[in-house]
Amino acid sequence: MKITIAFVAVMVLSFTGYNVYKTQKAIQLSDVAMANVEALADGEGTNAGYCYLEDTWSTKRGYKYFCDSKTDKNTIYPCPSSMESGWYDDNKQDRCTK
Repeated sequence: MKITIAFVAVMVLSFTGYNVYKTQKAIQLSDVAMANVEALADGEGTNAGYCYLEDTWSTKRGYKYFCDSKTDKNTIYPCPSSMESGWYDDNKQDRCTK
């Protein structure tokens, strides 16, 4: 009887341990699956652009309203409400929502 109980206990522990191990393994998506996820997510979110005040002579010059200082190439924040501005430069990395 003790052998049967020990055998059942070992089987239950083995089964439980294997299932825990199996569920903890990280699932890696293939390149095709990742491309599909990126394609589905593309277009969601906010349109990005520069916030600047055009002058009367050109659309490429003027005073640019800088975005939040936390804005980078990957994260876009709304245009600031304050009049903090600087000379517009196409090479600036600051991006704002339109």
